[in-house]
Amino acid sequence: MGLAPEATIEEFVNITVSSIVASLSYQVPYTPTYLEGSSGAGKSTSINYIMKGLQAIYGHIGEIGYFQFKAGTQTAQELWGVPFPVDINDNGNIVKVSKYLKNEEFPGVIPSKTQKIGIFHIDELTSMVDDQIKSAVTELILEGKMADYTLPPGWFIVCTGNEK
Repeated sequence: MGLAPEATIEEFVNITVSSIVASLSYQVPYTPTYLEGSSGAGKSTSINYIMKGLQAIYGHIGEIGYFQFKAGTQTAQELWGVPFPVDINDNGNIVKVSKYLKNEEFPGVIPSKTQKIGIFHIDELTSMVDDQIKSAVTELILEGKMADYTLPPGWFIVCTGNEK
């Protein structure tokens, strides 16, 4: 969801919370939001306000989840997981393929540890330098998927980044 450059933190928070409420209440498709600003402008504070707004509305169903993903410092292995070989049956032929042990910190990988509603905060969006990382994060933002990982229902992407 694009915002005018002069949008305030309060406007960003209100738009993001309203979008999440509409998605949860009316099954309206959610568009990830993005806030860009200089260092110290209040981007992280805005995420705290979003969390407080959601907790005020949906706190009766439990704690609102939060996961911070620092895109600028991730490695490919941290994204896709550790590869390990497995045998699969391909029409009677046993074939070795690589599967990936997923990052257990990602919401939904361990369902019992995942809250019903949460914010997947992609921070440092403008600091990504590796093309593989950019591609994977773009896929996550646009499709809610990244390799074998799928964002759980009830979780919403909010992105922040520093001005270039």
